[in-house]
Amino acid sequence: MMSADLITDHAMSTAQIYEVLPALAHDVAGYWATTHRRVCHNPCVLLGEDRLTITLEDALTPEEAAQAATAPGYRALLAAVQQEIDGVYPRLAAQVERHFHCYVGALQVAIIPAQAAIRLELELREPPAYLAGAAFASSCR
Repeated sequence: MMSADLITDHAMSTAQIYEVLPALAHDVAGYWATTHRRVCHNPCVLLGEDRLTITLEDALTPEEAAQAATAPGYRALLAAVQQEIDGVYPRLAAQVERHFHCYVGALQVAIIPAQAAIRLELELREPPAYLAGAAFASSCR
């Protein structure tokens, strides 16, 4: 772990942030393709002041998307997706902490049935000052 003093001494330029964001999204998409056997063609990532959100469109099969359209199906599929995503969390958290010099908190997972998508939201704790009021997007439609 890094000390809070060390974390506040680092700042990234906008160009560096826009370089890192797609790499993070593609890393998660690559993990999903390997474990779930489903390729996501346009992973989207948003970086805000206290949250990093990655959306993987077309992450679910048509059958899974249909299942997620019902309340019981959504809950069952969400539990399975959360368990699968738990495998990428340590690596993703380490990358976010290393690149953005903050701590990573909880990971929330959601399913978007209409897009056959999954959404991951990482809480950023003690974010550096340069992220105050930030809203960076990469490859989002």
